[in-house]
Amino acid sequence: MAQVKWKEFRYEPIAGIYDVGICSSADGCKRGYSKLKHKTGHADNFGTVHWDRWISSPTRKRGLHTLLSLIAVIKLKHHRRHPPKWKALHERETWAQRQAISQFHVKFPAAYSKRARTEAWKDAQKMNAPTRTVDGAAYQWMQEGRETTL
Repeated sequence: MAQVKWKEFRYEPIAGIYDVGICSSADGCKRGYSKLKHKTGHADNFGTVHWDRWISSPTRKRGLHTLLSLIAVIKLKHHRRHPPKWKALHERETWAQRQAISQFHVKFPAAYSKRARTEAWKDAQKMNAPTRTVDGAAYQWMQEGRETTL
């Protein structure tokens, strides 16, 4: 498996690979998104990723995870389908992991998706749905890294 050469790696070409738009600053943002949305990253329903790290040095694996997670929102059409939050988080994170492995030959550690798994678990609990019977893969993903299975 080839390793990504991080010294030459840049985020902007990924926009071309996945056919998404780029907005790298709140100053002049056509949609008017805040600096905070650009700092944390936001994928809008018009296919643009608003993120201030597009032109970033140095690039990191954590940044690639963030970027692929944002692109996943666009590619999986979460703005149109409106899946439950727990399901959207699971789909987004697993899509990003698959893309990282197949396109960039890197695997993200489970720690990168810990916050998403925790949020998904909380949302599933709020819905009071039998998640483990509805979507076994999502249930296992949410349980990954937990000390106790609830």
